[in-house]
Amino acid sequence: MRLTLELTLHATQVLTAVAIGISTLEFIWIRHEFQVGGVFSEQAALSRRAFASRRRLRPPRRPMEAFVWRGFFKYQGFLSLLVARFCCSLVLVVGVGRIPSLVALGFIAATHFIIAQRTIYGLDGSDQMSWLSCMALFVGCVQPDSTPVGVAVAGFIAAQAVLAYLTAGVAKAFGGPWKTGTAVPLILSSEAWGTPRLGRLLMEHATLGKAATWLTMGWELLFPLALLHPGFAMFFLATGTVFHILNASLMGLNVFFWSFLATYPCVLYASYAVSDLLQGV
Repeated sequence: MRLTLELTLHATQVLTAVAIGISTLEFIWIRHEFQVGGVFSEQAALSRRAFASRRRLRPPRRPMEAFVWRGFFKYQGFLSLLVARFCCSLVLVVGVGRIPSLVALGFIAATHFIIAQRTIYGLDGSDQMSWLSCMALFVGCVQPDSTPVGVAVAGFIAAQAVLAYLTAGVAKAFGGPWKTGTAVPLILSSEAWGTPRLGRLLMEHATLGKAATWLTMGWELLFPLALLHPGFAMFFLATGTVFHILNASLMGLNVFFWSFLATYPCVLYASYAVSDLLQGV
């Protein structure tokens, strides 16, 4: 199924907005952790800032940094930012027009840095992918009638998806547990990111554990093939959807499903473009 450029970017925008909305709701749900004494309290954020800069523990003094700190790092300000961010995600899902979408994309992209600083453990790959997609979509929204810009936006997002999977695969290839085939059973056995019962099952049946581990690593390493032909793209996108559904259900990686699924329309669009280019050579 060949997507038009307009439909490709629209689908990417909607799915990215869903990912951002879910991520923001998760922060709102644990909002008590951002209050005094919480894991993500202002004091914890200050401690991280002091450790990173090797300076004494104190709020920023530069005018702009102090303004942002007072406005968004304090609990009430940060909670207001999260609510506004969620509203922006709704604007992008509904698609109420170019200017509102442009403002929403810009606000989400800008507040990404504030949230990253406010959470002492930082953000994960799904947040980074959503931020990159937002930045690219923002550029496309500035010049919505420019086909070259739209193609560049779709190509950039597709390249980011391919690079993310390939990088993950290469990193795994150098990891001991991944090479020995024990990584997936170990991960699923953990309390934080796993399903211990399934992890124990894979530990007891080593062949299944090795198959799950090596299939995951091999799939990520081979994902760039999706760009060479639409048939390859359909295979990798279908198996990728199943992969992320399993990650969400077994490991609780809910946002990863939406943030990476949001890149799939661009990957499919790019596969057709590359295929046409190769056929013309």
